[in-house]
This record gives sequence, C-alpha cells and structure tokens, in this order.
Amino acid sequence: MAAKILIVLPYSGAQFTGGLAVVNEQLTKALAERHDVKLLTYELNERARATQPGHGRAQILVIQSEETKSMKDPGGRDGEKDRKRLYELINSREIILGNQVVKLLGNWSPDYILGHSRFSGPAAILLKMERFKKAKVGYFLHSYPPVEGMLLSGYEAFEEPVNVESSKKKLEEETGWIYQADVVLAMGPLMRWGATLMLESKGVQQPRVHEVISGVTPCDGFHRPPDKNAGVTLLLSGRASAPVKGFQDIVVAALQLRNADREKKVLKFPVCIKVRGMNEVKFPSYSDRKNEPHEERTVSSHTVQEWTNGVFGESLKGDRVSIEVLDMVPQEKVLDEYRSAHGVLTAAYLEHFGLVPFEALGTGRPVLVSELSGSGQFLTSRYDKLGKECVVEDFIPSRPRPLTNAVLKSVSVNAFDNRPNAWEQAIRELVNNIDARIDNANKLKKRLTDDYTIANFAQSITAAFAKDWDGRITRQIAGGKVEEVPKTEQ
Repeated sequence: MAAKILIVLPYSGAQFTGGLAVVNEQLTKALAERHDVKLLTYELNERARATQPGHGRAQILVIQSEETKSMKDPGGRDGEKDRKRLYELINSREIILGNQVVKLLGNWSPDYILGHSRFSGPAAILLKMERFKKAKVGYFLHSYPPVEGMLLSGYEAFEEPVNVESSKKKLEEETGWIYQADVVLAMGPLMRWGATLMLESKGVQQPRVHEVISGVTPCDGFHRPPDKNAGVTLLLSGRASAPVKGFQDIVVAALQLRNADREKKVLKFPVCIKVRGMNEVKFPSYSDRKNEPHEERTVSSHTVQEWTNGVFGESLKGDRVSIEVLDMVPQEKVLDEYRSAHGVLTAAYLEHFGLVPFEALGTGRPVLVSELSGSGQFLTSRYDKLGKECVVEDFIPSRPRPLTNAVLKSVSVNAFDNRPNAWEQAIRELVNNIDARIDNANKLKKRLTDDYTIANFAQSITAAFAKDWDGRITRQIAGGKVEEVPKTEQ
C-alpha cells in the first residue's frame, strides 16, 4: 500500500558532495517508485541544489532563501560554516513551521516524516508535534558522536587534538531529540548500538531501533584487475587527512611489512599502497596532552608524502613495499580508482558505516575494513567466511566476539594498540592470496547486489513502522525484510 512520505534535509544529491547527500538522494528516488514522496529542502546555488532527475518521481519542495542561495560551496571542504547554518535554518521553528513550508505542503498530510540525525531530525519531530500529529517520525542516526572524540582521545593524528568537548555537545544535542522519534533508523550495526545506548540514557525501557543498510550498487560487467606480477596495488580511500581515518597506522603497518619482507621475503608480489584522499588541511596551533606547544601548520599530499618517506627511511635495492600519497579525485572518478587497484582499504579507527567498502565490492574488488565499523560488523554478521575475510580484527584482541554495544560504553586507552600488527598481517594475506580474494569479492558482490539493493533499503524503512515491531530492536535482512536482532548481538 502506498504511503505519503515527507523527507526533510536542507540539501540532497551527489553534486552537493558527501555521503549523507548521496544516501538521501538514492533513498528519496527509491521510495518514490512505490510511494507518494516529497523532499523538503533549501534553495542553493545551481551547482549544489537538488535535481529532479536524481530524485526520480519525488516532488522537490524548495524553501526559498537568498541567504542559502548565495552560499558559495556549502558541500565543499570549506563549507562547514554554511552547512551548520543550513542545519540551524531548517531545524528552526520559524522556518519549519513558518508560512513558506505551510504553503509548500498545502493540505497534503504525510504518514511518515524522515529526518537525518541532528541535521534535520529536529525539523521532522517539530513537524509531527505541531502539524502532523498522526504521522510517524523516522529519525536516521548517521553518527554516534563519542566515536569522534571520547574514544580517540589517546590517538591524535598529525598532531591534531581530538575535540572531546565538541563530541559531548553533539551527543547531548542528538540525544535531546532522538527519543521523541517513533523509530530510530540506525545506519548499520554500530549506529544501532549507539542509538540503543542513547535511548536507554533517556530512560526508554523498550527502545525502538531499526538497523538499515543503504544498499549496494553493482558496476556493470567484470572489470579485469591489473597484472599482479607487476605488483599489487591497494587503494586507501577516503578523507585520509582526518585523524579518525587511521592513515598513520597504515604507514606503520606498511613499514613493518617492508622490514619483514627485507628479512624473509614474506610477500609473493610487490605492493604499493596508493592513498587517494589527502586533501590540504590547515591545523591550528595547540598544546598536546603533555602540554607541549605545536605551531599552526598545513598538511597536504606533498607534506604527508615527505613525512611518510621520512618514516620509511632510506630505501634499499629490492624493497617491495611503498606508499604513494595523492590528492582526492572527483566523485565521478572514484569507481575508476577502485578498478585501477587490486583491493581497497578503509582503516578508520571507528567508522559509523562507510560507503567505500560497498562501492569497492560493487566493482568486484576485495576490501579490508576495520572491525569497529558499521560495514565491518555488517559483513561479519551476515556473510560468514566471505564477510569475515574482509574485516581486520584491529580492536582489543581479548574482547569477546561477537562485539555488542558494550564496546561503546567503556574503551581502554590501549584499545587500538594492536592495529598496525593486525593490518600488517591482513595486508600480507590479501596480497599473497590476491587471485582467490578477487574471486571471493566477486561472489560477495553478487550476493550483496542481490540481497541489499537501494530498493531493499527503502522497503525495509517502511516495513519498520509496522506495529508488530513496537518496542523491539530490529534489523534489515536480505530482500528488505525485517527481523529482531538476537540478544547476543545487541
């Protein structure tokens, strides 16, 4: 049965850049295939605004604003201030309950209202509370703020301090709204854990949380990998300059692998790790944990390559491990980058969900992902051996498996100390078994693209609002179906 669905977000579409904008566009288009869908968004400049082709049959309702239209590049790396302003505007009572939105919606009343985290979740809840009391709100949880700060306070990267206070503030803001939603739609297992903890902190006895998977888009046909005898190329993809992404541990792991290969020739093939995602970033001056001052400095692909060369030291004839640090590439060239490599790495300490592993698997390339990540936990819990060989157990080795939300409650300062060793071993095994791993990646690609499509993602969301699931913690499974999460995995 078709439902009326209102989606609220101040931007949407790949042209805005960022995973949230892409996911919202794909979801809106998929839902509109079977439902009456409206997207409430903001007027932006021509390059950043939501496009009709990208959103299919959905009706785009645009809040007119000279302020937002004049924003130069709100989706770009220098657009953080403008993005924050967009969130402030769409979540304000004056805007979301104001005359413009009233006129845009007219007499149309939604059955479901979908908002994204603190970015537009408050707007969705305000609309229900003040205008559409019979509607149900789905509140997407895309990030669990403590993983950005509190759990990483002992792991500064590029000498950048981790802002614990900012993480606490974000958590308080998110928690202040999330409990008012009818269903919390958690992006992957890690966010399901975080959502459950947040709701319990507000005294919710039977938290209604539903884990969703955003879908895997297959690349057409088989794309032959490069000749491995010329060397195996592994692509480290993502915002490598962000401390949470774990670039430094990959450097240490590669150095250890280089040294081991010097001594015992442990690699069947030479390996080059291409780092694709080192944007130029300026770090302000600060004092570290030892109260030692650090001057303002700029990090770029060039300066990080110099730093990496310094860590590796003098090269010797016959060395077979190298790292090449490169700039970002446009979104439309990302899939070509995956195809140009034999495998793809995502080494963040903690990744809320992460689109890169699924994009890479969609091209038939094997991946290595951190264990404490949404994609890592998903692959481990759904695909047995095929999934587990993609996951690097780089979290506390002594922790009982499967992991549960208990890992987010208390993490020791040495939680990630084994990461370089774990990644060294994982990279070695991937390189030495590259043909078999590519075969397995293509098997996994077939299963993923059969079981977890964008349409399945949309189907699972509407199914999650059924009364049968009230007061239960559920997850999306193959084919867009819903099941209760076993207690041992909650």
